[in-house]
Amino acid sequence: MSDAFYAEMQEVATDILTEFAQGDVRLVRSVPGTPDADRPWLPGIPGSMTYRLSATVSGVQRRFVDGTLVVGTEDQAVVAVVATHIETDGVAVPPATVSIEPTMSDSFLVDGVARKIKKVVAIPEAGTPVAFAVVMES
Repeated sequence: MSDAFYAEMQEVATDILTEFAQGDVRLVRSVPGTPDADRPWLPGIPGSMTYRLSATVSGVQRRFVDGTLVVGTEDQAVVAVVATHIETDGVAVPPATVSIEPTMSDSFLVDGVARKIKKVVAIPEAGTPVAFAVVMES
């Protein structure tokens, strides 16, 4: 399939997830700080960037349960590729639409409750993703 097809599917998935979004789902990404120019051997103070996601949240699908890292009591979010950057270091910024790919080092806030990410799977698993399935602690 062509990249144009997957770009169109990203738009469709984003529209559907935006229309049926459940609750307030945010991704929080830690970013490294900038070292002091006078003492570059000291790392800078890390910060964070927060993104509002279009997502649905439900119990984890059986196919993701492996009995070790992911157990049957986890939750799963299906997340659009497009997100809105809303905060930097806890301070509101003008909303900006960005493409985002969740990673294991990110965390989620679901209705204000912090959730650790346990697994991220692109949909489809190969090629251009149209959405992501994210398994998180419940």
